This record gives sequence, C-alpha cells and structure tokens, in this order.
Amino acid sequence: MVKDPGDDRWSSYAAHGFCRNVNLWTPHLIDRSLSDDPAERARIYRELVGASPGTDTIAEIRHCVNKGLILGTESFRKQFTSLTGDTV
Repeated sequence: MVKDPGDDRWSSYAAHGFCRNVNLWTPHLIDRSLSDDPAERARIYRELVGASPGTDTIAEIRHCVNKGLILGTESFRKQFTSLTGDTV
C-alpha cells in the first residue's frame, strides 16, 4: 500500500492525474470524456480520486463484504444473477 496513488509505480494515476506519458497505458474513453483539455481532465481526475465516500457508502460496502452480497443497484444485481447464475 502507498499513501499517495502517484507513489505506486504500477498505477495509471500519473498518466491520468498528471498527463505523464506512460508506455504501458492507453487512455480510456471515460477518461477522455472528463474534458477535451488535458490539464483540465487531469485536474478533474485528481479531484475524483481524492473524493472520500460518505459514511453511508462505507457502511454499505462493509455490510456487503461481510455478508458476501453483491454491491450495486437492483438492476445490476439482477444482471449479475442472469449472467452468472449465481444467486449471491
């Protein structure tokens, strides 16, 4: 574990968050949709990565992990079940 995502040498954070050229990284369409301007796109990405989930979200994640439940919307859970046959 690292304190800052930019400290992980295998993370794409440097490319996304600071516009650094990384040989093993290809930009994703979702990343590109943040902004047409690379500097603005990087700023938005850093802001998104730095955002902390609320206490309700953390509680829901913990509940699902502890109970072995699928985390997501009802639609997502139904899609998962139909694709995998798993009823978890």
